[in-house]
Amino acid sequence: MNAYRWQVAGHELLYLNPQFFNENRPTRGGFPILYPFPNRIRAGQFTWNGKTYNPPIGDPANQNAIHGFAFKRAWRVVDQGANAGAAWITGEFQGALDAPETLAFWPADYRCASLIACSTMCFKSKPLPTIPIRSRSPSD
Repeated sequence: MNAYRWQVAGHELLYLNPQFFNENRPTRGGFPILYPFPNRIRAGQFTWNGKTYNPPIGDPANQNAIHGFAFKRAWRVVDQGANAGAAWITGEFQGALDAPETLAFWPADYRCASLIACSTMCFKSKPLPTIPIRSRSPSD
């Protein structure tokens, strides 16, 4: 899930790399959700509870796993709406449902939900969307 464009009263609120769609690099603008790991895993390998996992190498130098599995995939919309005071959309991503091939690279199933919302405060002089993120184990 990535809010890559947000415009209020003719003003762009987010940076969008001019090559955003051509480069296929969703981390170059907006609010990409880097999940289930937000940084790098050195050499694309880690051990958890005695088992070694090898998430795919994906950084530009091809030395590390990078940014998780969710940022390049479609999320399911689980809620959306608008009223006189706000607009919102909630997306959810779960490994077993949305990217089952990644479960071999991670110790457990994972699930993340993200709400992107803008209230009437967004339409005043300094618009600020809110983006809370909820992460849970599917067994929760």
